[in-house]
Amino acid sequence: MDLLKFDLNLLLNSTLVVYTDKKDIESQNKLSKNADIRIVWGGIEAVNSVVNLPKKINCRDVIFGPKVSLAFASKENLRSLKDLKKLSKLLSDDVFPFNQAGCNSPHNLIIEKGSKFSLTQIAKEISKEFDLKSKNNPLFSNPIDRYNILNKKFIYQSKKDSDVFGDKKNEWNIFINSSNTAKVEDPIYCRSIFISKINNISKLGPILPNNTQSFGLFVAKKRKKEIVKTLSEYGVDRFPDLGKMSLYQNPWDGYLPLQQMVKWISTS
Repeated sequence: MDLLKFDLNLLLNSTLVVYTDKKDIESQNKLSKNADIRIVWGGIEAVNSVVNLPKKINCRDVIFGPKVSLAFASKENLRSLKDLKKLSKLLSDDVFPFNQAGCNSPHNLIIEKGSKFSLTQIAKEISKEFDLKSKNNPLFSNPIDRYNILNKKFIYQSKKDSDVFGDKKNEWNIFINSSNTAKVEDPIYCRSIFISKINNISKLGPILPNNTQSFGLFVAKKRKKEIVKTLSEYGVDRFPDLGKMSLYQNPWDGYLPLQQMVKWISTS
């Protein structure tokens, strides 16, 4: 117990937290020039602001930059209403934390063609779960997000092969692409999911964003290896089960972070 207390005090006494305002470039330059490692976690603006600061030639950069995630459900996992309800529950568990602000939250749900349900049936069941969760978790969105949602809803409601499910206050929205061509839409956040279908998992790789982080899987265990092997070639970092996309784990974004933070000493 004494040893544990000593180690904790040693750690605390060795830690200094320094805050600088984002406009205080002089202080940021000083910190950056003296750093042995710079860890960047945020959007493209945050990443660029840190990366472009002067640094020592041997300083290491560990960058967790802006990435996007999506979910996939295979046809054999959507054979019954029980399957569909499970999909809806797991998807909402990954969408609602941080209202999709995290890079590990899905914005697109791709359904493999051949399931028992139409995209409209799937969207209706998901909407029940979204509606239930939103009642105890009100959404606070900014004007630009609200504008983007209204604009996207107008586009989807104007097309013959698309539709939208959502509540009156835009607490959540589900966009349906019923065409035969799968599409991965850019995120608009605020609990918004785009649903489309695809004939074959091999056709999904070429349309994935080049900054895909997490690919949430609602698939049979026997198919997981096949899917990981196919899509990892397109730069996907993680293949968690759906419902577990928001669990932070090691490695992250393809990094073993502590490996980058340790300086190894060798001898002859």
